Amino acid sequence: MQEMILFLRPLLFVVFLMTFNSAQACWGDPTLSCALTRDITTIEISSVAAKNVLPSDRKLSDFLGVHALFWGVQHDLYASSPSKVSPEAISLLSSTGVGSIRYGGGVNEIDWRGCQGFVLERPKQKVAPWIDAVRCIFGIQEYEVLNDELNLGSTWHIANVVGFEGGVIDTAFLAKEAGDYALKVKELSSGRKRFWELGNELDRSWPSWSAEKIVERSLPVANEIKRVDPGARLVLPLIEFKSALVKDDDGHNKFLIRHFKGLVSDYALHLYYENDPWGPSVANRLAYTRKVIGFMYQAGVKSPSVWITEHARPPAGTPADAFWKKNWYQTNNHDAVVATADFLIGATQIPEVQGAFWHGLRAGPWNYLEIDNGKLRPSRIAKLFELLKPSESMQALPTQTLNKTSVYAPTRYIVRASAFRDKDRNLWLWVVNRDEGAQRIQFKGNAIPQSDLKVEQTFLTSGEVNGLVSTQHYEFKNSDAMKAVILPGRSIAVLKIQEEHKQ
Repeated sequence: MQEMILFLRPLLFVVFLMTFNSAQACWGDPTLSCALTRDITTIEISSVAAKNVLPSDRKLSDFLGVHALFWGVQHDLYASSPSKVSPEAISLLSSTGVGSIRYGGGVNEIDWRGCQGFVLERPKQKVAPWIDAVRCIFGIQEYEVLNDELNLGSTWHIANVVGFEGGVIDTAFLAKEAGDYALKVKELSSGRKRFWELGNELDRSWPSWSAEKIVERSLPVANEIKRVDPGARLVLPLIEFKSALVKDDDGHNKFLIRHFKGLVSDYALHLYYENDPWGPSVANRLAYTRKVIGFMYQAGVKSPSVWITEHARPPAGTPADAFWKKNWYQTNNHDAVVATADFLIGATQIPEVQGAFWHGLRAGPWNYLEIDNGKLRPSRIAKLFELLKPSESMQALPTQTLNKTSVYAPTRYIVRASAFRDKDRNLWLWVVNRDEGAQRIQFKGNAIPQSDLKVEQTFLTSGEVNGLVSTQHYEFKNSDAMKAVILPGRSIAVLKIQEEHKQ
């Protein structure tokens, strides 16, 4: 038998190669193709904008968001005077391209009335078991002022469907409170899109509710918000993993989608990636997103919108582990930047995904803005945002990355890309190289102008503090059989592709 296995091994490997090379997608992702025998990775760009990738009423400049806990903002980002985010923080948020800020996420039990009025008279609130009681200085008014300072087009809030300080209270009371809160937000942000998430992670930790319980508690609150503000957009959170309580995550999500159909067409997912035990691979998380979107269509939701209201690379381990805090650096090192770029690039190619909020602005292990010797500086993730920083007019184009890859690569694929076109007909490419080695990448497709081209490639590579940004230029003749660039190992690049005659 052993001799037979040794004889068959080369034949089996050939069959494996043939099977792998015939595969149409990596991880079931229609935008990725992997084959062992390709000589070069190719990015194919279609000239037709993907239907609903970014609807006409949604700017790509809003796509890159952050999630803000009020106590982190007021403790670390405030100016010397109360009720004011520091000019330094505002400048960094603006220059790095933050397009949306989610307020109050991470907890359910915020009393919105304690987040308004004269700052020093606001009561302290214990909004979660893992934080001491704190006064809400960065309140509703202050949040909307920050939105004004950054010229943001949306406002994001969490509807309290639970209660206060670890206690569940009457739903009718919470519905009335949510309605009053919604009226206040409408008054402060009448010109913005107003999003209301129906609770935060109700299906895990505290309060660990079933889908039936979530419907029972959330529907009255949702109906009241829509009654007082018909223009509000309700966002239904879904679960993204099997938990001790929710063993049938698919059934849980289908139940919620079905019971909120007609009232809700916006949905939220929290997707953490690439570190055990909380973070499966980026490919896994994107595949899960596509699967859940399929449930929406199956339920008859005609035009679902999906928001990744939290995403990031977590530290290895959990808060229960003695070594957990020693791993906090893993949320913002270059490995995290590469994983986050991979996730964001992939998300722009899922038509229903409208935006993604990195967790978080100042949130324990996750800090979009860092403090060094008392001074604010952009983190590596912020430098990634600054590199990508899309313009308002950019629209996504269908993009497929045909990978030259290896079965030994941890992700199976090495390169992922997403293409965009702006109002001036320039093409833009976001590309991530997950391999240690440099990759030669060609781009082609009917979206590429049939003329001489100039390409500016700006890329982010690993550096001691927050990464190194470099720029390289290429020129191609229309007659060139191949238009290829070199992408350094473990780097993220933005390519601007213009016709040579354009200034």
